[in-house]
Amino acid sequence: MKQRDDALDFVRLVAAVMIVVFHFNSMFAPKGDVSAGPLRYANGSFGNFGVALFFLLSGYALMLRYGQACPLKTFYKKRFLSIYPLYWLCFFSLFLYSDILHGNLPPGVPGWSIIWSVLALDGYLAGVVPTFYLLGEWFVGCIVLLYLVFPLLRAALLRAVRPAVCVTLALWAVWLAFYPGPFAREHDFITCIPIFMAGMVLAHTRAVHVPAWPVRQGTCRVQVRALWAAGAVAFVSSQGLLQGISADTFAPGQPMTRAMLVTA
Repeated sequence: MKQRDDALDFVRLVAAVMIVVFHFNSMFAPKGDVSAGPLRYANGSFGNFGVALFFLLSGYALMLRYGQACPLKTFYKKRFLSIYPLYWLCFFSLFLYSDILHGNLPPGVPGWSIIWSVLALDGYLAGVVPTFYLLGEWFVGCIVLLYLVFPLLRAALLRAVRPAVCVTLALWAVWLAFYPGPFAREHDFITCIPIFMAGMVLAHTRAVHVPAWPVRQGTCRVQVRALWAAGAVAFVSSQGLLQGISADTFAPGQPMTRAMLVTA
């Protein structure tokens, strides 16, 4: 069973609230001026800041999970299942109801363009090619593309962190200086790579401290890195059933290796 990280979920909640509030208020901005009201700060919008938090968390969570090993088939299968089934259900339900049953098909859009919706890239490409874009916005297509390049970024970080970061930032700076793309720069997935990679670096270098809480049961006292497992850890430790990642520390959020299973 997949366990949740309360701290990451809280940051996701904050990011989601920022994005929802931004879009909600933008509906009431005069003539679509999203700079009105409490939507922007000096260098950007709260909506973009919330999206950046999501990218940062995605890179961080993926690197935590796949830092040790990243079998491509398993990785892409899980990413596929995390996005496409629900996206297809929502899109094609709305497409059938709105575009087909109520005759709201956008004029001039060729039928083959439905492929962009099947790939969840219609919102990302909506300003470039004709699409049947209905939901998901640019973010869905952007995160799909970031997932595609994650194994390459991971391999570069594992090989050499500092050169990988320096090369990425240098290419990013050149990209922004001579941006040739048709998208808004903040919506281009290449522009989003550094913030996604920053989350990966935080996880890889353990720059974000994961706290451990003391748990005692009888004479047994151990450190647990996830409060949801405190009771179970205290029991198995006091009974001598399992060992932790060190003499007195358990990390139940980490995947079990073959060595852990053998020495359990």
